[in-house]
Amino acid sequence: MEREEHLFEELCAKGKAYRKRRMAAGEKHGAYLSGRAVKVCKGQMSGRKKKKTNEEVNTINEFVGKELEARNNPLYDKLVAGMGKSETVEGEMLRAINRIAYRYYNDGDEYMTGYGTETAGPAHSFLVNANHPLKSAMIKIFKDGTNYEQTIKDALDTILDYIESRQGKYTPNNVGDIFDYEPEFEDEEDYDDDYDDEDDYYQESINEAKKKKKKKKDPPIGKPKRGGPKAYYVYVRDKGKIKKVTFGSGGLRAKINNPKARKAFAARHKCSQKKDRTKASYWSCRLPRYAKQLGLSVKNPGGFW
Repeated sequence: MEREEHLFEELCAKGKAYRKRRMAAGEKHGAYLSGRAVKVCKGQMSGRKKKKTNEEVNTINEFVGKELEARNNPLYDKLVAGMGKSETVEGEMLRAINRIAYRYYNDGDEYMTGYGTETAGPAHSFLVNANHPLKSAMIKIFKDGTNYEQTIKDALDTILDYIESRQGKYTPNNVGDIFDYEPEFEDEEDYDDDYDDEDDYYQESINEAKKKKKKKKDPPIGKPKRGGPKAYYVYVRDKGKIKKVTFGSGGLRAKINNPKARKAFAARHKCSQKKDRTKASYWSCRLPRYAKQLGLSVKNPGGFW
């Protein structure tokens, strides 16, 4: 504890207040949060407190549209606590989807990649793992969604429909706080502003010294993994740049050892003609070849589907 106090003793009053406020709102301590506190001290961020403690509220009108926003805001004001977990299950579900929407609309954070695994990941994990009435519906929406924005809107619409159907008869919160849930995905990126020594990070930032830079590591190329908005994803190189390709559907996994199904899939999708590694079809056609590293059991890993 003494070391932590030493690290932040040189932050200005505004920086300390900003850090304290964000941690009270549920954000975890780390280099990202502390770095923003330093920016507040340097005038690079305002750090001003919002009129409402929960900054997610009333900020996503342009994103979700007026109809959803008009239904969302009154219920949010009524059910979501100003700080900490909501008193009802319905309020905590609404808090979770609003946080996911807010982080994406304002900062571009996605719950399954990069820094979004920390900022929006717990809210997503709550929706698909907590024992609430819409658990199955949330799992299906997030699993089947192919467009991130539309997936958020569909989830919000479903939650609002359920809350409205309760007609004021809400359930006491017995599923906990969204920040009690660990993200489903891990942040595998190495950010430029990460530092080997936290003491050097804060000292050099405050003293306006030149920051130490680390070259951002490339993700593994051509190695499919589970997760993402679809069943799998893989990083490939496209004209010198790294591109993330999502592919697969849960509905096809059970048929991977069915020779007739594989032959029909290959013919239907013309797999022999799919040679562009930057396209989802290339990887879908060759799924059996990567079955082992994806945790799938396959009798014949060669050939196409």
